[in-house]
Amino acid sequence: MKKKLAVLLALLLAFVMVFMAGCGDDDDSGSSKKKSKGNDDISDVDDSDIELEDIIEGEWTAEFDLSKFIAAKLKEDDEAAEMLEYFDFDGVKMNMIFEFDDGEVNISIDKDSLTEKFAEIMKNGLKKYFDAHADELGGSLDDILEQSGMSLDDLIDSMMGEVDLFAELDDIERDGYYEVDDDLIYLADDEDELGDEEDYIKCTVQGKKKIKIVEWVDDGDEIKKLSDFLPVIMKKN
Repeated sequence: MKKKLAVLLALLLAFVMVFMAGCGDDDDSGSSKKKSKGNDDISDVDDSDIELEDIIEGEWTAEFDLSKFIAAKLKEDDEAAEMLEYFDFDGVKMNMIFEFDDGEVNISIDKDSLTEKFAEIMKNGLKKYFDAHADELGGSLDDILEQSGMSLDDLIDSMMGEVDLFAELDDIERDGYYEVDDDLIYLADDEDELGDEEDYIKCTVQGKKKIKIVEWVDDGDEIKKLSDFLPVIMKKN
């Protein structure tokens, strides 16, 4: 039984590590040129009667659809690709929260909801995988867990606790300052650096509570990777 559980642990860890490698992959050859396929339903409505600077104050959430990106990255690994049919990544979204307050800005990622969604996918996928290979693995996932005295929740929590699955997202989060100039939101860590042409978000106002992010310029590698997912809609909370 210990051997079977070890197989399960190794399988889960390998899949998680491939996922992490995919998210951290930095391909300069296409990251800023490829158009996102995960946000194709975004409207092109332009409300020119509303000024960005008049509505920006407050808390906003931008939702990035990671589903197709994750699936594409996992397909690049042969072992992960074989398992992909058992894992459904539809609905994996990353919520980025922007808080604009009198010239100061806080950008954060809701990593808790992202982690919970990924854990749910892992649970369902592993069960399907082991049920499909019960004969060669010596039993279903439920059988193996029952004999080991470990629940599926315990297993997932244990494995995801060994790695910081979304550690690279920390580089996106920031506290700093902002300044609005027409359709641009300039960002800076120090207030006297505002207006830098290499640190801004270009937006299109689509109503008093909806803004479309069409471009994000930043020196950081993680922000450059977000170009694959633009444009995205930012909604006022």
